[in-house]
Amino acid sequence: TIRDCVFESNRAIKGGAICCLNASSPTLLRCRIQGNVAADDATDLGAGGGLYLRDNSRPQISNCEIRGNITDSAGGGIACSLNCTPVIRNSFIVDNNAGHVGGGIYGLIDNSIEVTVCTIAGNSAGLFGSAIFLRSNSTIVISNSILCLNSAGEIDVSAGSALVNYSDVCGGWPGLGNIDSAPSFIDPANGDYHLQLCSPCVNTGDPAYIPFPVDTDIDGEPRRLGARVDMGADEVPHTDADGDGVPDECEARRGDLDCNGVVNNFDIDPFVLALTDPAAYEAAFPDCNINNADVNDDGLVNNFDINPFVLCLSAGVCP
Repeated sequence: TIRDCVFESNRAIKGGAICCLNASSPTLLRCRIQGNVAADDATDLGAGGGLYLRDNSRPQISNCEIRGNITDSAGGGIACSLNCTPVIRNSFIVDNNAGHVGGGIYGLIDNSIEVTVCTIAGNSAGLFGSAIFLRSNSTIVISNSILCLNSAGEIDVSAGSALVNYSDVCGGWPGLGNIDSAPSFIDPANGDYHLQLCSPCVNTGDPAYIPFPVDTDIDGEPRRLGARVDMGADEVPHTDADGDGVPDECEARRGDLDCNGVVNNFDIDPFVLALTDPAAYEAAFPDCNINNADVNDDGLVNNFDINPFVLCLSAGVCP
């Protein structure tokens, strides 16, 4: 077991930081694997900027950050080849780059990969599969995870399969309980992939998911703080007094677009912004619910909410 270690600024052809061969089965716990490089040379292609797994290797990777690693060829974060069976839990796989395929994870030839409550985001690839690229009968099972903001598509499967359930996959992916929503990370441009309080990934994971007794999120906080586990590596503390699955702070309060507890003239500009540019509204008011602009309560935010909003302003509160 390797715990609480940092692997940074290393370089190799296969596995910039870590190379697992011949049925090796290490456990990595609370490690940071960052800024490593797997580079081509005159005889071989680089693979696995962070980790390279081969020949029946089966590592257990929990509560780790695999961040900012680079490979010239395949698997910016992790590359798997020949019957490997890694299990990855409660981890960030973010901001990695592959020159060709598999910015986050690459699987080649009969691998079986399991990813649970992880965030795979901000990765890039020169050709295909910025989050995940699979080929030659490799498979991946993903649950309660986030795959978003990867540059050239989330999942690319060539002669393999991806089973995805209760996950946020930007661009969509078939599967039980999946969503296709902007995850509302705190500051992805600066590498912060924690969730904002009102993220659609909060309290929307598998209702049957029961964490292991020792499970924590990426920050060491308990998993499943609400009725359902959060999607992704980050579990967001919140209160839900009415038990409806929506954090109390994010409950829709019609007309209160700046979320100060009252409906008044200070809500006019935020209301207009919610109507005209929803993404800009969510960025400007990350702890507010854009459905507060659905003043006529028809399930849509549109021009039909304008007159009801004016009535709310005159009354000081919406019904």
